[in-house]
Amino acid sequence: MNSSDEEPIRVAIHENSGTTDRKYLIAALKAIESFTKRKIIINAAAGKSIHWFLVIG
Repeated sequence: MNSSDEEPIRVAIHENSGTTDRKYLIAALKAIESFTKRKIIINAAAGKSIHWFLVIG
């Protein structure tokens, strides 16, 4: 099985207002996608595989 045969990884990013880290997470996910040649769909409408919650702490 190669990466084109695999289901894409679906990611949802949930962010509080005032948090601006979303762009860094998206850049990291795009780097992973490029390196692994595996499709990553960010904030797809349904069927998320991974959820990220960015909060001010």
